[in-house]
Amino acid sequence: MTDNERAGKSLFIYTLSKGLLTALVLTGVLLLVLAAAYLIGDMADNLARALVTASSGFSVFLSSLLGGRKLRSRGLFLGVALAVLYALVLYLTGFLAFGFPGFSKGVLPTAALLALGGALGGIIGVNIRGRR
Repeated sequence: MTDNERAGKSLFIYTLSKGLLTALVLTGVLLLVLAAAYLIGDMADNLARALVTASSGFSVFLSSLLGGRKLRSRGLFLGVALAVLYALVLYLTGFLAFGFPGFSKGVLPTAALLALGGALGGIIGVNIRGRR
């Protein structure tokens, strides 16, 4: 393995880790805002569930976009990997908090939304021209 390949892999892992942390923090902030709006306003439960899923999708999209912009290549792979890791963290968090969450009908659409948002964000991020 050459030094360039090693540096590329290190940058990818660093960008993936940073993107995952960014997505989780952004989701936390969005969920706090959503919880406040739910408590203050009169929001339907179905709307709240949809907004929770949308906030997760937006967080993965934005993190993949920023990561793809930094990497300048492999945006699709970065976005999908970020979405898979994000979904895994959410699933494990639910498992630790509530016991075995099972595999409900909402898992696949959420995972598909996350993968789509991550892939789209990574592709757009690679193709955005930044100041260099």
